[in-house]
Amino acid sequence: MFNHQNVSVPWALIEYDAAFVMAIPDLKKRKGYVSGAIRNKITPSQLFLRSFVQLEKAKQDTMLRSNVLSIDRLVYPLFDLAPSASDSTQKVKEFLHEYSGDESIKFILFKNNTVRNDIQNLVLSILKGMCCPSVPETFGHN
Repeated sequence: MFNHQNVSVPWALIEYDAAFVMAIPDLKKRKGYVSGAIRNKITPSQLFLRSFVQLEKAKQDTMLRSNVLSIDRLVYPLFDLAPSASDSTQKVKEFLHEYSGDESIKFILFKNNTVRNDIQNLVLSILKGMCCPSVPETFGHN
């Protein structure tokens, strides 16, 4: 909000595995391990990716912006996990989780804005195309 002149809309944060929010630092403090946030469970990874987007700003006052929305989308392995110009290790972070024995959990995490993310760009373009800046609901008014 304080740097509204430097952040143009539409924008989106980097995408991360929706299961990532269920992981917490390992309760036994082991390096490379994670624990589940609720009863040591972690929802299946590589199913959904989460991001936050903002699509509109008012023409009269660019500081007045639409709500920030949370977006969950299905993972498309052929695109999201495919090797691209950037190394695929830039997209997957692996941890161990002790639940019914040690199991490997691989979270998709687009670590920064240099990792190409064509699906997110497509989703953002479609959402922006469906918006209308004059609709009051866009700015949080029911």
